[in-house]
Amino acid sequence: MKTFFVVVTFAAVIAACSTSSTIPADASVDTHTRDPNANCVKPGTPNNELGVGGYCETVAQCPAVDGGIRFCSGQFGAPETAWFCTRPCSTDSDCGSDEYCATDPRGVACVPRICGPTDAGSTADARSD
Repeated sequence: MKTFFVVVTFAAVIAACSTSSTIPADASVDTHTRDPNANCVKPGTPNNELGVGGYCETVAQCPAVDGGIRFCSGQFGAPETAWFCTRPCSTDSDCGSDEYCATDPRGVACVPRICGPTDAGSTADARSD
């Protein structure tokens, strides 16, 4: 059942982020440059023992150390200041050290404690059934 929940949650995250839009050829170009040093996880920060929590800009920077699914939050609609390697989870123990399992509109995934709310604590179960 846990595997099903994780797969369904990850599929929901992918589906939510896969909408496409067309930009007219003459549309203004956004010249905004993202400052990686403003990120909650600073560039060069490594992943923890489960391969999550490190700084990333692409999924290639998020290797799956245990063969599981990993992705870069920046490629899935995360705020510019919250790009890090993550994975689907059900409990905090799925995330490893210095991470917790969080729920937001994009799905359920591991979040570095440094990026979470100041009261980010251990959760027994990320699902609120």
